[in-house]
Amino acid sequence: MEETLLSHRLVAVWFADIVGYSARAAEDETGALRLVELLQALSRETVHRYGGHVVKFLGDAVLAEFPSTDLAVRA
Repeated sequence: MEETLLSHRLVAVWFADIVGYSARAAEDETGALRLVELLQALSRETVHRYGGHVVKFLGDAVLAEFPSTDLAVRA
């Protein structure tokens, strides 16, 4: 049987989303989409500035990882 080598690392996970996004989108879809674009742009900039990595954007949310809790808190 073939052996699989797995690696592991410790990271700090960072998650953010837009509060009340669904209600806002129901009232003003264009404005809500602009907020998502702003969240994505600011998240990319901030996460990278503090040494992190954006794992994925999930609708109105962002999931990122940092090599330390200190850097995640600073972001």
